[in-house]
Amino acid sequence: MVADHTKANAELKSIVASKKWNIPEPSPTVVAPDAMLTSSTGSDFDRGYINMMVKDHKKTVMLFEHAATSSPDPQIKDFAAKTLPILKQHYTSIQQIANKLGIAYDK
Repeated sequence: MVADHTKANAELKSIVASKKWNIPEPSPTVVAPDAMLTSSTGSDFDRGYINMMVKDHKKTVMLFEHAATSSPDPQIKDFAAKTLPILKQHYTSIQQIANKLGIAYDK
C-alpha cells in the first residue's frame, strides 16, 4: 500500500509541477499525527487504525471517482481513472482485514 501511494503521489506531483500550479503546504494540524496513533496501544490501536483506514480509503475512492468522471483537466481525469482501481483494491483489502479481525466499521 505504501509503495502504491508513494508512486501515485510522485506522479501527481509531476502533473502539478508541469502545470506550474501552486499548491500550498498543508497546515500543521493536517499533517500532525492523529491522537489515536500516539495514545493507543494493542487492540485499541488496531481498531482505531483500521477504522481510520476504512474511512480514509472510502473518502479517497469517492473523490477519485468524481475526478475520473468530472475533472475539467484531462491529465487529472486520466490520473484519477488510472489510480482508482488500486485505491478500490486497498479499500477492499482494509475492509477484509477489519472483517477478519471482527472490527466493526462504518460502511
